[in-house]
Amino acid sequence: MIRCIIIEDEPYAIEILEYYISQIRQLHLMKTFSNAIDALSYIENEAVDLIFTDIEMPLLSGLDLLKTLKLKPKVVIVTAYRDYAAESFELEVIDYLVKPVSFPRFIKAVNKAHSMSEGFFQQPELISMPLKIENPVADNNIWIKVDKKIVRISVEDIVYIESLKDYIRICAGKNNLVTHQSLNGILERLSADKFVRIHKSFIVALHKIDLIEGNIVIIKDRTIPIGRQYRQELFSHINL
Repeated sequence: MIRCIIIEDEPYAIEILEYYISQIRQLHLMKTFSNAIDALSYIENEAVDLIFTDIEMPLLSGLDLLKTLKLKPKVVIVTAYRDYAAESFELEVIDYLVKPVSFPRFIKAVNKAHSMSEGFFQQPELISMPLKIENPVADNNIWIKVDKKIVRISVEDIVYIESLKDYIRICAGKNNLVTHQSLNGILERLSADKFVRIHKSFIVALHKIDLIEGNIVIIKDRTIPIGRQYRQELFSHINL
């Protein structure tokens, strides 16, 4: 069993990491910290095998924490910034994950931590894909970060989701919310029998589709293209 902790000040990021950890039976989450100061004291007094930490946090950054530690556990950086990768690897971190982090990418980091440790397991990997995981949507709602707010969205209200490079726009009823997330990342949080990716830039709610005509989907007054590589997947969802 790998004993791990999370150091993260964003509620949404904590939620995702806690869920991912819960899906890997060989990981045991000991504690979650919203700042590195509290985590420092805990690490010095407890047997921690693996740390998942953000970088930019109040008072003490994740990198400053690593520089402070005398006995350093294995560390995986989880951050929204790519700029610290070189410095992080100089501090001998196991892996560097850029948000939003997909579950397969998280598994890869955990397997890397396992392979660089001694005495945990005999098997070569903790876990491998494909892996069936439960739907992470609780009470038919999801939480997303919009600016400095954490907003709750009813899954039933979502009409479609559009990619905006490093961000996505979620059209839910009268609301159009923009958040730092990827289409793959948000799709993992939605029910596979209710939502489908139909284009490299679009996910749609199947129950909101009014009409499919040629290579387009019509939802109310919005016309959304169907990508060639996603066409068969769409039709399989509607049993055609």
